[in-house]
Amino acid sequence: MLRFFVFNASLSIWRIMVCNGVTLPNFFSSGMVLQRDEELDFWGTSTCFVVEMRLGTLKYSGMVNDDRTWKISIPSQVASMGNMIYFEDCEGNVSFSDLSFGVRFCYMLTFPKVA
Repeated sequence: MLRFFVFNASLSIWRIMVCNGVTLPNFFSSGMVLQRDEELDFWGTSTCFVVEMRLGTLKYSGMVNDDRTWKISIPSQVASMGNMIYFEDCEGNVSFSDLSFGVRFCYMLTFPKVA
């Protein structure tokens, strides 16, 4: 019974990957702040042979491995806000907007006085 369940779950995951084309982990999202002055890695899965990435006018690409995973490394970026990253393969695309590189935000916090 357990083997059938695991096998059935793997088929469901396979269908999701086929239908969606390029996929990335859920922690990649619009509005994220990324590290500046460091090489960055993006990774995910795809059913195609190549995944392409655009950051502004720059283009990067990564080959998809036999296990359907891919990884693209980009060089260090300077501090900036309002960037867009676009990933594409033969079956679809994913984009993330309003990205910032190494921008520091400061908040004025007010704490209650302790008597």
